[in-house]
Amino acid sequence: MNATTDTARTVADRLARWRSAPITLVGDFPGGGFGNDQLARELHRAGARVSVAPLALERSTCSAELLGLLADSSARVDGPVLYSGWLGRPELDCLRGADLFVRTTCESSRVAPSWAGQLARARAVLTPNAYAADALRASGVTAPIYLVPDAVDTAAFPYRERAARPGLTTLIVGIIHPDNNYREAIAAWQDAFRDDPDARLVIKSWQGWPDCHIAGDPRIHLDTLRGPTAATAAWYAEADVLLALGNEGFGTGMLEAMASGMCVIALDSEGQSGVCRDAGDLVLPIAPATWRPYVHPYGGPSLGVVAVPEVRDVAAKLRWVARHRAEAAEQGRAASKWVRAHRDSADRGPEVLAALAEHSRGVRPPAGRPPQPVPVRTEPPVPAAAPVAQPDGPPLWSYRPPGRAALGVVTLWSPEIESWALPHAQDKHAFCRRHGHAFYGYTEVFTDGRAPHWSKIPAVERHLADHDWLYWIDADAAFTNLDFDLRALCDDEYDFIVTHDELGLNSGSFLIRDNDTTRRFLRLAWAQNVTDLFYEQTAMARAIALLPELRVKVLEKRVMNSFWNEHRPGDFIFHAAGQPTDAKIDLLDAFRRHRPAPVE
Repeated sequence: MNATTDTARTVADRLARWRSAPITLVGDFPGGGFGNDQLARELHRAGARVSVAPLALERSTCSAELLGLLADSSARVDGPVLYSGWLGRPELDCLRGADLFVRTTCESSRVAPSWAGQLARARAVLTPNAYAADALRASGVTAPIYLVPDAVDTAAFPYRERAARPGLTTLIVGIIHPDNNYREAIAAWQDAFRDDPDARLVIKSWQGWPDCHIAGDPRIHLDTLRGPTAATAAWYAEADVLLALGNEGFGTGMLEAMASGMCVIALDSEGQSGVCRDAGDLVLPIAPATWRPYVHPYGGPSLGVVAVPEVRDVAAKLRWVARHRAEAAEQGRAASKWVRAHRDSADRGPEVLAALAEHSRGVRPPAGRPPQPVPVRTEPPVPAAAPVAQPDGPPLWSYRPPGRAALGVVTLWSPEIESWALPHAQDKHAFCRRHGHAFYGYTEVFTDGRAPHWSKIPAVERHLADHDWLYWIDADAAFTNLDFDLRALCDDEYDFIVTHDELGLNSGSFLIRDNDTTRRFLRLAWAQNVTDLFYEQTAMARAIALLPELRVKVLEKRVMNSFWNEHRPGDFIFHAAGQPTDAKIDLLDAFRRHRPAPVE
């Protein structure tokens, strides 16, 4: 008898014991996006005995099979416990001492430390997509994580041919929350079908009527639901295209629509990214245009960032569907076949059981049995900067190309922020080497007598005479286009090139020319007695007003100082100005990870 056979028999014995000591499934039923009603049935059909422990129960919407399992369930817990639901619920803390497994997901790139701590007792975590696995790892979760992909009951969503009708009917399903991209979805639809009286937009939501600015468009129909409601095949049969732009934890809405033969336009991020990747050209994906701090729709901890689509990209996809109805219908037919072949929920029960068998009381699964744990992704260590002590200033990490560089880049970060600022300083250094600029990175402030913001003035003044132009960039600003030609912004008709935000001059990113006027400008700014919130920024604005001979050029903000709500692919800079530290770190990380690779 070989080891594989031995292990397989051990797992079979374990599953046999589970038939007398059932798996206790804890969660809400039917379970919204988690589909706990369906999961219980899948586990039962896969051969496990299932005991159902509802935290909330809507009997009228539960299946007869689930209610039968509930009637046979025992209050005694003798086997493994599978909690299937959102993190943060206090009931999860009550499952101490259990042979605990957790099935959950994430809607943003990071979860609260207390939520991640709830998983410390879990033998394993099951997630429906790689995005959730990465978010949990980034939040400090160390338990084994298994990927059990989103799946749907394809029998409940049969393929339907769409009837020929004038105009395109677009469907949006989900909560109408200010931070869930519904405004972008509606704006894109209105842009795409501005002159089409036959186009219809159907919104099914349990959050009420969206902004009143669309109330005057009779082509938009809102169905207000009583609460989170399972989609029905009829919803999808009555529409031609699903617009799925929300920051979802699951991709099940996409799969339901695809199973029914709908064309799907989906934001390729968060919980939908796995389906977009696996389905390939059977989906019309929308790449994130920018990222924003996550806001929990029900007042929970708001950590991490989520994607925001570009309205023009969405409108272009909608126009394509409207102009290529036959091709879109064929895409829907192929998508329906794909879902039935690869994402039918009948396969999910055995995958969940295998993950439980892998970790329940040391039982090992047979060789080759799915699923496999999601590997822990490790980022290569960031090389530490090598600052050189300065006799008359803070330590400096510098690079100078051969010969005299016409342009130098200056930045500064203090030890308190080095853990998150250093990777972005490394990028700035690499950018300078790539383009032949000098680089000056100070690793400490110039004076303890003023707020750290002030140190940019002496840092710039120190190197101004060494170059024709200097470019200052704050530590909380990241390069997002490594091919950008910074020298093209240097206009010798001006002395100081800057951008404005809603508060006036923004000194986080500026170009300054070497001449006597700019040296007087820096000295005059340093001499201002400013102690309020904006420190050197207010001082520089005052100095500009007091020095009329200084030639100032104000650029359109996105040229070299984009904030998250205006940044678009190809922009040179993302600046996390004004954000709380946690949001600042998450935003900078997201923009850094998703920027395009430089052209070789």
